Amino acid sequence: MAVSKAYPERQIQVFTNAQGIARFQLNDRGAYLIKCVYMIPASKHLNADWESFWASLTFTLSDS
Repeated sequence: MAVSKAYPERQIQVFTNAQGIARFQLNDRGAYLIKCVYMIPASKHLNADWESFWASLTFTLSDS
């Protein structure tokens, strides 16, 4: 998911393709937060259904 600092209500949600690649079209300049989660079925020895791995990236998109 991509979230613009200036327009947080305009969240962009995408999913990866078979190669694990996701593409965003970011139309506004400014600061962004990219959030992602990768989920897999939990190992049998865990007392859970899923394991999740989280990551985030922040950057500024500028004209130059």
